[in-house]
Amino acid sequence: MAISRRLALGCVLVLVTLTPRLIGARSLTVSSFDDHSLRDATLRRFLERSGVSVIQVVGSDQVPILRVRRGTCTSLVSNMSPQGVHEALLRQLAGTEGDDFSVEFRGRNYARQPRWATYSYDFWRKAAGLFGARVPVGAVTAILTPPGCRMDDLNWVEIDAR
Repeated sequence: MAISRRLALGCVLVLVTLTPRLIGARSLTVSSFDDHSLRDATLRRFLERSGVSVIQVVGSDQVPILRVRRGTCTSLVSNMSPQGVHEALLRQLAGTEGDDFSVEFRGRNYARQPRWATYSYDFWRKAAGLFGARVPVGAVTAILTPPGCRMDDLNWVEIDAR
């Protein structure tokens, strides 16, 4: 029974991935629904609504890291790839700065990125987008805070609120 579920899931994944190519919709690709600027704008709006001020953007264009201030604490906040490719980089940055590292996803705080949850949600969002559905981004956010400072008490479940 477990093998048949895996086979069915695999078939659905292949079908959803290949459907645009099969119907000849060259402009309709899965990557068109993965807009990094949308994730960055969503994060900025959430932080501003929560009373956190963005001081500057550091990092690269691929992985922008926001230096933010809340009260007397200055922290680093960044979107992460749903596939988990940025975790090691941000964890290393936290280690060199002496910061605590945590990940927020769908209102829950994690010590490590829950890759299965983030990847499957992102895939589902992209698949739904192929059929015209609008699904919230499901931001995966890394938080690097100095010892004694907290950012995990923000209402992170609201990050995808419009």
